[in-house]
Amino acid sequence: MADLATMIREVVRPLPHHDALRDALTGKRTLILGADGFLGSYTAIALQDLGAHVSLLQRRPEPRIGRNHFEIFQGDLSDTDLLQHAITDCEIIFDFVGSSSAIDTPSEITALNALHTNAYQAAARLNPPPLVVLSSSRTVYGKPQSLPVNESHPLAPQSPYAHHKIALETQLAELQQTHNLPFIVVRLSNIYGPFPVDHAKSYGILNQFIDTARQNGTVRLFGDGAQLRDYLFIRDAVAAFLHLAANPDARNRIINLGGPEPISIRAAADELLTQCPGASLTTTPWPPEHQAVETGDYTTDLTLLHSLIPPIPFTPIPKGIQKTLHHLTQT
Repeated sequence: MADLATMIREVVRPLPHHDALRDALTGKRTLILGADGFLGSYTAIALQDLGAHVSLLQRRPEPRIGRNHFEIFQGDLSDTDLLQHAITDCEIIFDFVGSSSAIDTPSEITALNALHTNAYQAAARLNPPPLVVLSSSRTVYGKPQSLPVNESHPLAPQSPYAHHKIALETQLAELQQTHNLPFIVVRLSNIYGPFPVDHAKSYGILNQFIDTARQNGTVRLFGDGAQLRDYLFIRDAVAAFLHLAANPDARNRIINLGGPEPISIRAAADELLTQCPGASLTTTPWPPEHQAVETGDYTTDLTLLHSLIPPIPFTPIPKGIQKTLHHLTQT
């Protein structure tokens, strides 16, 4: 049975265009905020394998992925002394902190905004300031006016979570203007892959489906599941983030990141059930709080992304589900 860090290494090795990433990131002093989460854990392991110096700032005394020669800063972004110490000499900050639910309350989001403000202002005071890479969300667009959605699409947030992401993007743009703080905003669609599921959160719906199905449970689908999504396998997401961070032409830009092809939620669930024949599927009416933030069909225009990173052979849904189930059975 493999531990989490070993499993992640098996998933990400090797990242597409590994040698180019190693040349760009070896020796870089990096800090990951939100390192205990899904994307943060994978990015930390990938960066370390590429030869970067990786620091983690998190609340847990022990990272889920183990210490593994990481530099650990235990605490949160409200501790300004700890934060200042963590970012000193840092060259790249990956910001994966924050809520993962679209139905959090405004007060919870306000508290998160304040924490991010501490981090961004501390980074802006450094000379030279580090690059900040923010994981934003496709939810900032709300219900798409046209598909696929590109970066020029109007913003129409439907939830406190989406407003929160817009506020963070705005802060970074302002600090770039006033303090020359470089940033990259990645508006991320729906990622999935092998990782322990936190059932207290609504983020990662496909991961939650997979977790239920592999235990021969009943996958619960809201509505008919006809809405389109573009699911992105975690290895592909990490590769895109790191290639963007390594490319100076990506700085001070907002970039969409989604999966290779649209598929309905129902079709993704059906594919999962073909690989987990002991599981079943049920449909239920939409809970009002989820219906209020449902955006309908969403697919990502990847034109800008493809102009900034080398070609990545994105993982098709059937293969991604297969890999996820395989690795989860090994941990």
